[in-house]
Amino acid sequence: MKLTAVFIISIIAAVIFLLWRVDYLSAKWDNAKLLINTRDNTINELNKSIEKLASLKRDNDKAQVIHQQQLTKTTERLNIKNKQLQRLTHENEMLRDWFNSGLPPDVIRLRQRPAINGASDYRKWLSERDSLPVSGPESIH
Repeated sequence: MKLTAVFIISIIAAVIFLLWRVDYLSAKWDNAKLLINTRDNTINELNKSIEKLASLKRDNDKAQVIHQQQLTKTTERLNIKNKQLQRLTHENEMLRDWFNSGLPPDVIRLRQRPAINGASDYRKWLSERDSLPVSGPESIH
């Protein structure tokens, strides 16, 4: 009987130990499930962040392409304007050189005229200027 009592007490102790162990492992299991859920949520949030960043990167790449095209067009327009400015500067230099040079003798002769003191002097100057010589007998009017 003593042996049976020791055996029963050992079985009860083993059952109590196993129940305690099951409770301990159950708490560990619950903690592991909570940790897994927390990690899953973190992974989901990180995946959403990665998707947002990828979308922002695509938008940024498109904007950079557009800005690069605009920069290229602006640079081309600037080059055209600079060439026009250089051409106009060169033309203006030619114009300044022409302006500063003396007038040709024919032009100087055309611009010379005597001092005119009244309408009769002006009419006389007009009639003498660029007059053609008479080639035949003079006609009387």
